[in-house]
Amino acid sequence: MPKTFLLSLPKVLLIFLIVQLATLHWLHYHVLETDTTNIIVVEAGRQRDKPWKSFFSNFEIRERNVDVFNPWNREKFMCGTIIAPNSTTTLVLGGADCPEEMSFSRVFRTDPTINNKDVPPIVIHFLDKANKNQPHDVQCDVPCAVWPTGNPTVRDPAKIDGTPFQFAAYSMEGSGIYKALEIDPKAYQKYKYYATTSFQSEVPLSYYSPSMYNIRHPPVNFETAIKGASFVARNCNSISGREALLRDLIKQASSTDFRIESLSACMRNALPPNGVNLNNKTEVMRSYFFHFSFENQKTHDYVTEKLWGALESGTLPVYFGAPNIREHVPPRSIIIVEDFTSTKELVSHLIQLSIDERLYNKYHEWRKQPLPQSFRDKYDFTEVHSYCRVCRFSFAMKYGYGWDYHRQQVKPSALLRGETCLDEKGWMASPMREIWIHDNKRITSDEQQRERNCALNKKRSASIPGTSWTRTIWDHDLVTDVEINTKRETDNTENLLWQLQLLSNTTTVNHRQRIQKAEYDIFWIQDHTSRVIVVFNETVDWMDKPQSFFQVRIHKSLRARFIVEEIDRFHQNGAETQSYFASFMIDEFLHPLVVS
Repeated sequence: MPKTFLLSLPKVLLIFLIVQLATLHWLHYHVLETDTTNIIVVEAGRQRDKPWKSFFSNFEIRERNVDVFNPWNREKFMCGTIIAPNSTTTLVLGGADCPEEMSFSRVFRTDPTINNKDVPPIVIHFLDKANKNQPHDVQCDVPCAVWPTGNPTVRDPAKIDGTPFQFAAYSMEGSGIYKALEIDPKAYQKYKYYATTSFQSEVPLSYYSPSMYNIRHPPVNFETAIKGASFVARNCNSISGREALLRDLIKQASSTDFRIESLSACMRNALPPNGVNLNNKTEVMRSYFFHFSFENQKTHDYVTEKLWGALESGTLPVYFGAPNIREHVPPRSIIIVEDFTSTKELVSHLIQLSIDERLYNKYHEWRKQPLPQSFRDKYDFTEVHSYCRVCRFSFAMKYGYGWDYHRQQVKPSALLRGETCLDEKGWMASPMREIWIHDNKRITSDEQQRERNCALNKKRSASIPGTSWTRTIWDHDLVTDVEINTKRETDNTENLLWQLQLLSNTTTVNHRQRIQKAEYDIFWIQDHTSRVIVVFNETVDWMDKPQSFFQVRIHKSLRARFIVEEIDRFHQNGAETQSYFASFMIDEFLHPLVVS
């Protein structure tokens, strides 16, 4: 053997030993990241380098069995595997099924975007109507299912499975009779909602829809119609007092040839006209100049088929019921009882109309024109079944979207959610712009960068120039997580500041709020439409800045989560209330997986 080789062998062995020690150090620092308790928080670990091959070996340093513990009371997903609540699961990190870019946990198996049909359905569960069958699917633009129920006017509450949401009332009855249907303006704070005839409900239920009633039907024949008014009701125990009103009207008309005829069980004084019967109420009403559309209660927004059927028939309704009825009908399309000082005055007006065709037809001129845009906008939502609208609303609440109350649709956020945009230099530009300041020197540009590079569910890191600090971002579950780490634990961080700015219309008043807890900090910053919530895994040194800014002094490694949500302008004090989605994702953030 050559002498030179024998002399170099100890050196070769020494080099081999050094490389192997370096390898173990790399594994400890970048892969295992263990502390004295031999556990790590996966979400808080530093970004791992790509797997690499040892110089003196043929194996890849890439896989390791680890035990992952989920301390949360809900399941999480990691590498496609369910981590059950309060339990431990063994995973192979760094393998083909769990590559580096996927080695963080998720709350949802797939991002619940508005058009993602793979999201589990919203399931409406009527508490006392459920049976042993499976829920049936509802035709809807969000995944939706319902436990079968045969009665669309149930007064029973409905729950949304997998959430604390409860529709405290789901009914087409009126709150005048059923007090449980009265809207509690603060109920939403306990995740209780309403689907009733009240337009103060999150999901209004209307007796009218364009597909059910053609209210622009031509008016009755002035020459052949009966010069009088019909009344049809079976219930003679109303709380509106309609029976006394009808009795007085009949009395006022008794000395005239104006006929007021009650044709059903309540106060019947006549039979239906020849050739028609009560099985076809539309034809009955079409036989008269007028129809008394008297509701059994005087409740806001409680407008039933008694009015809509009369409008469709072509007769002229005389209405008694909802105090805000003008908000619900085309102008000058009905006669409102309360517009007259007495029943005598009302009867006189009806008689006058019945003998003056020109005056009578003034109440029908609206039928010749397109329905007012305001009316069409008000009832456009009725073309979508209420089950679907309940699912839409629940989807919006569960996943932090806005709710377009008037259109009854899920409203996309005005800001990006769970999809961070970076400018061409790698700094965050949306949903908030980040600015780094070191030793009183601005490191990042003060101008908003127009060119952006958007990526979803991919970790992206940037080194803070002139420091040993890195900032890593990854998007998942419609939120954005941020890590701020240093390679040198003794790094002087007294002069490193992180500013965050909500880029908003300057005419919009911004609102900023800080919620400090013993173990974490939460910042709100919002404009008229959107709110960004930033939660830190511990309390931070916060420095006051002008509106639309907040600033944090970086002393040590931190985790943060950005949650974007739409401002609630529908509910009382909704603009100052954190959404269910935000509360849910904050709670998850504070219970990260741990690996041992």
